Amino acid sequence: VSEEVRSAVAGGKPVVALESAIITHGMPSPHNLITAMQLEKIIREKGCTPATVGLIRGKLTVGLTVAQLYLLADPYINKYKISTRDLPYASVKQLNGGTTVSATLLACRLAGIDVFVTGGIGGVHKSAIPGAPTWDVSADLVELGHSFGVAVVCSGIKSILDIPASLEYLETQGTCLASRVDPSKKVYFPDFFTRSSSVVATSYITDPEDAAQMILHAKELGLRQGLVFAVPIPEKEEPAGAKIKKAIEEAVDMANSTSVSGKDVTPFVLSEVLRKTEGRSLTANSALIRNNAAVGVDVALELSRLK
Repeated sequence: VSEEVRSAVAGGKPVVALESAIITHGMPSPHNLITAMQLEKIIREKGCTPATVGLIRGKLTVGLTVAQLYLLADPYINKYKISTRDLPYASVKQLNGGTTVSATLLACRLAGIDVFVTGGIGGVHKSAIPGAPTWDVSADLVELGHSFGVAVVCSGIKSILDIPASLEYLETQGTCLASRVDPSKKVYFPDFFTRSSSVVATSYITDPEDAAQMILHAKELGLRQGLVFAVPIPEKEEPAGAKIKKAIEEAVDMANSTSVSGKDVTPFVLSEVLRKTEGRSLTANSALIRNNAAVGVDVALELSRLK
């Protein structure tokens, strides 16, 4: 843990964590580094300490330096996508890598960070055969089942996944889910690139204080689960959503018809979607995660005040 992050946590100051798989595998160069720097800037300018998490030469690092961000963003250096299952091996082999939501949640729990911002979380993958069950479930969902009050601010489940099945899995885990919405309208869980999915949200928040109080109550009750606050993509970015979703469906079908599997599915699909949408998916992705960072900062500030 960097001295800056350690000092902020010890002093009860607001800290917002960020994952780094988006740098190593989620966006092409140089957009990956630009976005990473923008997110840290948003967090700092609003009065919080950013804590980007990554694996540097085998060490799970909380609070990456600028040099370490450049390292993970460099397209000419070998980097690995690091989930919780990969940590022992990657540590022994002293690998560099971007941490997924699951590994970043673990790092937050170990470092004492309560708020974590990302674009979207993993979930249950769609089956290649309609109606058939799948065992391809992201470790993100499992880790959310025992992250002990760490809150993830995101735009929901990644659009390439089975959103209803993912939400059912989180319900089984006992993970608290809340959508950030206008309560005067019917509340739907967001669909990453579009503001509404077909799934009605079971709960909602309207302001950062609601979210901060939920985190505090979860900790007071000793709940072992984490929380998910789902923030819809900004309205001005939504018009491209329908075209992006069509490209996602085509890319998923392509992945299912090839030998792509496991952790390679998401990077493959994202790359294909980027190509098919001529960059529109990247623009929308960058916009939603910047918006999530702004919301996450507000939650962290309110949480610090309430403590």
